[in-house]
Amino acid sequence: MNKKQANKFSQILVEAFKLLAILLIPIFCYLSLIGISSTIFLQHSDSQLLSTLIPLISACIFFLILSLLYLKKGKEQWKKWGITEKINIKYFLHFSLIATGIIIISALIIILLGGGEIDILGAKTVSLIPAISFFIFVAAVEEFSFRMFIFHFMNKRFNFITSILITNILFSIYHLLTPGISILPLFNLFLIGILFSLAYVKTKSIFIPIAMHFFWNFIQGPILGFDVSGLVFDNIFKFENKGMSIINGGNYGLEGSIITTVLLLITSIILWKKRKSETITSKNAKFHFLDKK
Repeated sequence: MNKKQANKFSQILVEAFKLLAILLIPIFCYLSLIGISSTIFLQHSDSQLLSTLIPLISACIFFLILSLLYLKKGKEQWKKWGITEKINIKYFLHFSLIATGIIIISALIIILLGGGEIDILGAKTVSLIPAISFFIFVAAVEEFSFRMFIFHFMNKRFNFITSILITNILFSIYHLLTPGISILPLFNLFLIGILFSLAYVKTKSIFIPIAMHFFWNFIQGPILGFDVSGLVFDNIFKFENKGMSIINGGNYGLEGSIITTVLLLITSIILWKKRKSETITSKNAKFHFLDKK
């Protein structure tokens, strides 16, 4: 092996190591979410200590990685990645309403089609603080992992379309670990990732998809009473499934419904058509705030 071949092989190994490192982030994310859900929502008396330690250790590792990257890259680079000092309230409200609207409209259409009903009279008084804390953590960790780290990693090596596709294929594959997963929920999770990614590149702020992600989970679970990615949470209202699971999502929740698929496709297409004026440079389809420097 000559020097040129050795250098090329070394570069391949470095890239492979970087990819492996970046893909480990969702694993820490998964351990955190399982641990937190076990501690707050599920009954695991035999493993209480373990279910408490897992999220703490995983969260410490995750935010240690964030801190090290911050020290290495510096404040200016983080701004380019979407870590902004101020949040655009207009964007925050606009995209949060988009996520909330898709959930509410999906629920209404499902009810009108006879796919289920919400027991409004049986509304319960529950503490939403654990759920709020949980879903903020879920949104932050998953969006930092996929929309920021993995998306930027891919965008440095591929064009935008390839990067967004790979990132969100990985995002949906990550949810293979959730209970009750099947083909339709996987596709919907891919579309959800596309929607969050488009919001990210349009607003140039990671906090916008974090807000969307939070409201997406929080409204469908603790408020309306759907299962969230196959997980059951304390809720104010309770949604009762009736009829075909392809309509109501079955035990996986709204993310398993064909109604959600249609609404996600429509919303993503609208955002996609508006993307060029603000987010894409003309020559190589790279986003100007996702540069290689």
